[in-house]
Amino acid sequence: MDDDDEWDAELTDLTENVNLLDLGGKLEPFLIAHDREAVIRMNKANIAWGVQYEIARGVSQKSWTWADVTDERLEMLQGSNLEKAPLVIDVFGKGPGTLEAFLQAEKIFGELDREQKAKLENEGRGLGLRGAWEGVEDWYGGRVQQIARLRKVPGVEGYSIMLDRMQHGKSNRVTRFFGSRSILQIRIEEKLVRSQGTKIMEFLSRRQVICGRIFYPFFAKENKVYLVECNEDLDRKTRISEGDQYRISWKGFISWHNPMELNRHQPISKWSTRWALVLSTSKPVLMFDPRNIFFIDDICEHYANGYLQSTEEIMTDGCGFMNWSACRAIGIAMQSQILPIVIQGRIAGAKGLWLLHPDAKHHDQSEPPMIWIRSSQNKIQLPPLETLDRSHCILDLVRLPRLTVPSAINRQTITNLSANGVPDSAIEKLLEEGLLSEIEPLTNWTAINFRAHLAKAIENAGGLVGGRRGRQAGLEARAFTYIPDESDENEDLRDGAYKDGLVDRYAESGCPTNLYEVARELLLAGFSPLELSLLRDKLKKIIEMVTRTYVDQYRISVPYSVEAFIVPDPVGVLEEGEIFFRSSERFGDELSIDPTTFTGPVLVMRNPTMVASDIQKVNAVSRDELLSYVNVIVFSTKGSQSLASYLGGGDTVTILADRSIVDTFKNAKTVREPNDLRDNFQPEIEKVSAFCDRISNMDDATQAYELGKKLLAGLSDSKVGMYSRFHENVVYSRGYSDPEAIRLAYMFTTCLDATKSGLRLKDDVYDKDHKRFFNPQPEYVLAKDGSEFSGIRIRPENVRQRPRSLGPFILDTLRKRGLKLQHDVLARYNNLCNGLAEAHDVDLLKPYERVMDWLKEPENATRHSSLSDELFILRQHIQEMYWKFKKEVSAYDFQKRNPGLDKEGHRGLSRRALVQEIVTEFWNSASGSKLKDSKTFLNPKEYMASYAYQFSFSCGVGDRNKMYAKDFAFAVAHSELCSIKATASESGGFFATRRLADYLMLHGPLLKASVKAAGN
Repeated sequence: MDDDDEWDAELTDLTENVNLLDLGGKLEPFLIAHDREAVIRMNKANIAWGVQYEIARGVSQKSWTWADVTDERLEMLQGSNLEKAPLVIDVFGKGPGTLEAFLQAEKIFGELDREQKAKLENEGRGLGLRGAWEGVEDWYGGRVQQIARLRKVPGVEGYSIMLDRMQHGKSNRVTRFFGSRSILQIRIEEKLVRSQGTKIMEFLSRRQVICGRIFYPFFAKENKVYLVECNEDLDRKTRISEGDQYRISWKGFISWHNPMELNRHQPISKWSTRWALVLSTSKPVLMFDPRNIFFIDDICEHYANGYLQSTEEIMTDGCGFMNWSACRAIGIAMQSQILPIVIQGRIAGAKGLWLLHPDAKHHDQSEPPMIWIRSSQNKIQLPPLETLDRSHCILDLVRLPRLTVPSAINRQTITNLSANGVPDSAIEKLLEEGLLSEIEPLTNWTAINFRAHLAKAIENAGGLVGGRRGRQAGLEARAFTYIPDESDENEDLRDGAYKDGLVDRYAESGCPTNLYEVARELLLAGFSPLELSLLRDKLKKIIEMVTRTYVDQYRISVPYSVEAFIVPDPVGVLEEGEIFFRSSERFGDELSIDPTTFTGPVLVMRNPTMVASDIQKVNAVSRDELLSYVNVIVFSTKGSQSLASYLGGGDTVTILADRSIVDTFKNAKTVREPNDLRDNFQPEIEKVSAFCDRISNMDDATQAYELGKKLLAGLSDSKVGMYSRFHENVVYSRGYSDPEAIRLAYMFTTCLDATKSGLRLKDDVYDKDHKRFFNPQPEYVLAKDGSEFSGIRIRPENVRQRPRSLGPFILDTLRKRGLKLQHDVLARYNNLCNGLAEAHDVDLLKPYERVMDWLKEPENATRHSSLSDELFILRQHIQEMYWKFKKEVSAYDFQKRNPGLDKEGHRGLSRRALVQEIVTEFWNSASGSKLKDSKTFLNPKEYMASYAYQFSFSCGVGDRNKMYAKDFAFAVAHSELCSIKATASESGGFFATRRLADYLMLHGPLLKASVKAAGN
């Protein structure tokens, strides 16, 4: 028998064993929300899925029962998702509120209708790149998330799953291919996973049912379990009108993404994590002809017997090529202003970065888009691409080139820099200069045009421009690099908080919910901190937040630094130990010969930085051959070990070029993993083929549990957070290079990759480490966690001590210096505010006083007596709202300050919901009043805002706690008060719609020019 015959025989055996992987297919499924009779009635009535889901959600939340699902109600709910799903709560007359009608109809249920039409078309339109669809340009699917939450059933052994409202969320390849309605996400509280992860894993290893449709779990990550609907039903028949005939089986789903037969030599633990590739938030940007997708080898130091000896020798790890046509097509798809010469993405079974091909022949505009995939990028073996559907030939964009200027250092990197010779004084100087450079513009209230400069400083401190960019990009914010990797970005956007613009506001009052936005708008309206104490209070909070970033989080901005993607040298001109970086923007000394390129010694690092050699000093050079590679950091491909392998993980690197840091830094010897580290873990490195053989003779329940244990391994508590804490404690008390500190650093990184490596931490090892290293913690950690600010005294016996022989610890030194700076900054601010009296703002009083003076005239008092009565009732209402605001909001704040009470606050509402309720009640009186029909000059809203200010100001006089008196009027009537103030100014007000105003930000260079002009 030759090798091919042996392979065919092995493949046949494996395929037969794979057929046994039913994941509990013979076991009773768990019914999340299902009733036989109700399902039959809903299907008979052709109820749209979005409507069925809303009905099931109400049942799961115990707002109604299946018995309430009558034919009469279903008849009222026949129609499209867009038409009928928002009406479910009205038809049933009770239950959990759906989203605001506007957002729900347009962004969720309307999207479900588009997806359903695309599904019935059955041409893969949901994958994107087919142009406009149902009124949406460049449409692609998969943007609706179905969310459920797992809870522990009180008093018994068991769990319940409650359906939550749908969200307009992140799109990925699997939701685009199968449709949003086919993917379910079950979220679990972290503490429940930590305490009962194994039991939850066993519970979720079986199928789950919603309205007769059966969902299989296939992946778990970050306390979320993902499930897919397959072609099985319970108590319902396949409906052609719903496109049920296009569903695929559970085994077909596995084969679509990661066929076990072709990946039989992968460890099963690594195989099960590959689902993350298709769950990455992404946007389809370009489809390649299979003939133009090429697979190439990596550049490596050497191979032995055809195999790489060490991954550290891979010089091109995770980075392939694209031709110019592909880069341009992506730039057009993303409306990029410059050609993206590198992108992060996913295609077929590959992931990583793709760089513009260096060969000039591939810069030909007439060449079709081409892509080259390195061996190190290809994580999944697939059948020949020309035999597969188009989902595998589409490049899913994760990120465009990512550039952060300047970058910052944190606790880990600061500790590393100190351990490698950087003096404390140099880092203290960075702390002081960085903090004061942010504070100074916030306290300069006397310069010409100071309001504009102060507003710009607030924009910078609050990151308002970046925040608005992210919200404008919406679901594509990650691709544009506006939000962190795989974060739950734009939760508020999905829930409708920004439906009226780019700034989150309280409805009716127009007051932003963001502190920085409030202060900025007060300044732009013409208020001054010299006159308005509320604005002074807001500025003080902003200054406190800025100082905490430096003092508590140790996030220190570093001049002459940058964070960007790293790529291997595409032309081989860099020598070992050399890097190249050229920016499209000026970041260095503007008077230097080339302020866009780093040259000379620099430091490079990635997160995490836990051992001495995790930061490296290298030589930055300029090379003409690399000038076209802008906004990426190019590493050399020469040497015995890749430079990237010395550093932490990820596709981005930070360069530090500040001379005070670089010149004193000394490269450490490479810190290798301890030889006996793997003895701390139980190896479960089982190949796919061996796993299938092992479970083939098991009973259904055991087989389901064994496969579920692999697929849902991400639910297990990896102890990553604990080992980070252990490491920090040992570094403090024993030193950075102590063998135990090094062991714990590698324990951390090994636990981080445990789900892929198949290494399981031994219980006795963890118990021993926990006992030795969990407590106590250093004082700087305890203080950072809030003990100082909450008034809880830190007892000496609860503080980890550092031996004098080790010398002062850098974070202790920085905290001491930072607290002194914080104290001085706040003292100067208080001195700045001393003597500034709080007086009535005459501009805000005018609308109220003008009406009252007018009514005092005898003729008007007689003719408009009914108006006077109306105004009296209105003023009483405003007074009642003030006292309600003060009572309920202060009660919430009291609860928040006292640990152990309901964190949701007064009456179970969040602070935001509580304030919004009062704001709505405040303005409802105006809508129901006859004042709007008055034939006088009276503007009811202006009058209400003015009187709210007058009354709350008067109440604040003599009140020991003036905070609520100051807040009330602006909380309920922010927009009206700002409009009154701006209109009363000498230059007059500027009027724009709120949506347009959100795009108007202050221009930094123009403000700088105004300073220079004023000095001439």
